[in-house]
This record gives sequence, C-alpha cells and structure tokens, in this order.
Amino acid sequence: MIIAVIGYIMRIVGPCFCIGFYYLMLRHTWVFLTIICPVLRKRLGVTFGLIWTLIGVVITYNVVWNHMLAMCLKPGSPKDLIVSPALI
Repeated sequence: MIIAVIGYIMRIVGPCFCIGFYYLMLRHTWVFLTIICPVLRKRLGVTFGLIWTLIGVVITYNVVWNHMLAMCLKPGSPKDLIVSPALI
C-alpha cells in the first residue's frame, strides 16, 4: 500500500520538477537578456558584451537540450551508441 502511494507521489512530483526547471530557466534567461546584458554592454563594451551574451545563450541552449534529451530517451538508447563486446 505504501509503495503504491509513493509511486503516485513520484508520478506527480516528476512533472512538477520539470515544470519548475523550465520556469527557472525561462526566468533566468529573461533576467540575463533584459537586465544583465545592457549592463555588460555599458561596462565591457559592445564586443565583450556580445561575447558574454553569446556564451549565456549557448549555455542555456545546452542545458535545455540535454535535459530534454534526458527526458525523451530511455536508458540504453540510442542503440548505435552501445559498444559491442567484440570491440572491447
């Protein structure tokens, strides 16, 4: 009985964590692009400001892409990444 209750709780908590994660990513990205980027441009100049903005966008893209693939791919997938025992 307790295991079934824990299973139901986990089914609710998992999507809540995903929604919370994407909300935090959206919020941090919005703050970075609207508040921090203008300050970077004023303090570092246009070139270094754009470089840091590009770095922030690349990191955000990487984190979201990796999280999305971790949610979508099942363990052991894709099959072409599995090393065959003959090659070891």
